[in-house]
Amino acid sequence: MGAQTIYYTADQFPLIGKTSEETETRYERLPAYLKDICRPPVWNLGKN
Repeated sequence: MGAQTIYYTADQFPLIGKTSEETETRYERLPAYLKDICRPPVWNLGKN
């Protein structure tokens, strides 16, 4: 009998590079309260 493949959702793993858990979505780096403070180019870089 062969080995079985086990799948995990990405939500179970920690994210490296996040400054806060207070983001609009899971994969954003900057907290939502900085949206109105940051320049748009900086804010958009935090979404990648």
